[in-house]
Amino acid sequence: MKIPVSAILGAYHITTRYLRAPREPVGRILKSMLETFSPAFFSDISPRLAISALEEATSFNIESWDGYLIAVARLHRTNTIFSLDRSLERVPGIRVVMPFTEEEVEEYHDFITDLLRKNGQAEG
Repeated sequence: MKIPVSAILGAYHITTRYLRAPREPVGRILKSMLETFSPAFFSDISPRLAISALEEATSFNIESWDGYLIAVARLHRTNTIFSLDRSLERVPGIRVVMPFTEEEVEEYHDFITDLLRKNGQAEG
């Protein structure tokens, strides 16, 4: 059996956001699991990078995937992240560049909503 390391980051997201478990113990438990460096882990993301991602997510109360973006930026010694997520701005030393205006993002979301509605896949 193999466990993708990326699934651990997904587990943090699901557990803290949807199950509403407190982020600190969840981050600590998942980090402890990764720190075993078990051969069962499939390193689509290195366990060390995932550990850093969980530390960032836990410290700054952001999503695990956002923590991953910060961990990658720090690994490559850059402070710039292109993202639509302004929550990353709360992380000291990180500069968020929005690649699209808020109006363009809203227009895109409206387009997708209309498309889904036409296909009978959107709610209300």
